[in-house]
Amino acid sequence: MPDLLSTLTDLTNYNFVNVGDATFQIPSTAATTLQTTIDKATTYTSDNTAVEVYNAINTLQEAFDTYAETELNAPQNNEHFNIIMNVDGFKYDQNPLTYCYDDNYQGTGNYQLRWDKTADTNLAQSYTFNPTENTNIYTISYQDSIGTNHYICTCLTAYGTNTTSQIRTTEDPDLALNVKVIASIENEGVWHLLNTEANQYLGSNGDYGFANGDYTSLSLTTATPATATLTVTEAKWATLILPFAADIPQDIEVYAAEGTTGETTAEGYEYVQLEQVTTITANTPYIVYGQPGSYTFQNYGTAAATTYTNCYLTGVYTPVTAEQGTYVLQNQNNKIGFYKVTETSGNINIQTYRA
Repeated sequence: MPDLLSTLTDLTNYNFVNVGDATFQIPSTAATTLQTTIDKATTYTSDNTAVEVYNAINTLQEAFDTYAETELNAPQNNEHFNIIMNVDGFKYDQNPLTYCYDDNYQGTGNYQLRWDKTADTNLAQSYTFNPTENTNIYTISYQDSIGTNHYICTCLTAYGTNTTSQIRTTEDPDLALNVKVIASIENEGVWHLLNTEANQYLGSNGDYGFANGDYTSLSLTTATPATATLTVTEAKWATLILPFAADIPQDIEVYAAEGTTGETTAEGYEYVQLEQVTTITANTPYIVYGQPGSYTFQNYGTAAATTYTNCYLTGVYTPVTAEQGTYVLQNQNNKIGFYKVTETSGNINIQTYRA
């Protein structure tokens, strides 16, 4: 009997975690229901029979089992999330899952979902959880730089091989992996993603790849979109690169550098051949002409690198100092152009979202 009461007491000493109104938290109503059962269990004493205490333990355990399967708060339309490693001491702890791709990636079978990038709103680190017909089960997708949706899937789906532990991606939503979102009932701020094909938690197996593994404690947080502000001075010329596609605001014109015209100025400088574009393509550096002012762009990042080069232009997502021998847009003697950086130029800094 003392052992039964001790077991009951241990169950009633529960500290509620991950409860609230935020997405993927346990609804407060479910916590209230469990608390009611806990309160009733605390009324049992040595005056009760062993059978009564035993039944109370079973009732409380069943309540905990039901609580653990509670339907979590669902995401809202167009809500994006970061999937963050949350294992103290692990080398990728607090790193978000990043979609790393290049121009040669394949739609189905791409596996470059990685943990080795730090948080950066410019990178492809935001994901959408798409509901299914089943409680707490979602497909997970992300959008690349040209607007194509990619869905997390297993190797079994991607290649037809009997490998459900390896994670790939597909552009076909019908082939997406069903992932169960599980809020920890023991650790605040911890969630698990269950690979329902393998019945194993997703995370890391100790390397940078996204897979079933031993490091599976994750955080699911609302993603922050990247915000870029273009300032056009009285000179009216500027450079720009954005980590997402965007419309062109009124009062500015956007040009891609397409080489040189073959003609030169009196000073011997070459003219850059400009081609006006009607929309801004993600991760592509441009030359801008427009009315002085500030122009703000905002969306979720799709970059896989911190620099991108197109023809003569290299755009950056982190501030850099221009290297000697490169050319930087400057106003020298009231003449706007790309001037060569030399030993006597001093430090010329290229700011984020510039080229």
